[in-house]
Amino acid sequence: MSKSNNVYKDAYNRCLRLLDETRSLPSEPELGALLGVSRTTVRSILARMEETGLIAWNKRAKTVLR
Repeated sequence: MSKSNNVYKDAYNRCLRLLDETRSLPSEPELGALLGVSRTTVRSILARMEETGLIAWNKRAKTVLR
């Protein structure tokens, strides 16, 4: 497994925990700083969460669905 894939998976899992604990997510820049990843990675994480039905995301606002 590549290092970038590990970074993504780790950040994704931490984002899931954050979502579970707070029921909300901060802005993309704040989330990137919190997770230690780029906004590109944050957007990939948010897109994946939207695909799986965890959030509704319109590139500005995020709504927690589960």
